[in-house]
Amino acid sequence: MAAITAKKLEKAIEKALVEWLSPLGFRAEQGGCSRWENDIYVYMGCVVTRIGGINRVKPVGQMGFRSSQAIYQAFMHDRDIPSPDRSVDLQADYAHFARSWSSDMRCQSEEDLLAFLESLRIFVMEKLYPTLAAFSEPGAVVDLYLGYDEKDRHSLELPGWHGHGSALKALILARLYRPDAYEILKKRYQPIFEQLLPELRERVTRLLAYLDQQVLSPVAESLAK
Repeated sequence: MAAITAKKLEKAIEKALVEWLSPLGFRAEQGGCSRWENDIYVYMGCVVTRIGGINRVKPVGQMGFRSSQAIYQAFMHDRDIPSPDRSVDLQADYAHFARSWSSDMRCQSEEDLLAFLESLRIFVMEKLYPTLAAFSEPGAVVDLYLGYDEKDRHSLELPGWHGHGSALKALILARLYRPDAYEILKKRYQPIFEQLLPELRERVTRLLAYLDQQVLSPVAESLAK
């Protein structure tokens, strides 16, 4: 059988994702496809690596909200550098479905490519995409953070955890859509913020001060203070 390189496999996957997802309004993005619709961002793609002579494919999906994106980027991104037009409040990796961080999908030969792509299509369209769509309400994402054990570094539960960034996004969503959960999460995440380097901790402090307002002022107005 003719072996397939990781680069060729990656290109085949990207082409297939565009074919499957463009009818749903997605456009090509690095490694996959993305879409903004009703101020909700969704990205689906694959990370392809070759380790030990084996092509390993790990699908990933991300979703987020325009409202939380605006606040997070305003305080946490450098103003003189354009921010990416994406919002990630939840990330679903292949591991969340396979229940193992070491799991992946594999394709080693040209002859196996069509069967592999069909398996990938079924996963993306019948598992990954419906899972992301199920959390189109911000309050549902906040519930995931409330039920998530951020101290468990090997957790296979959603929403996916990426340190202080995830904590801040959870707090932004809670403040906007679930005020009852805001103080609960803020107290829980305080030890995470205290461990940050001074410059980063200063940004976080400004963001938290903004969220602590009784009535949220426009972001631009708060940054000008």
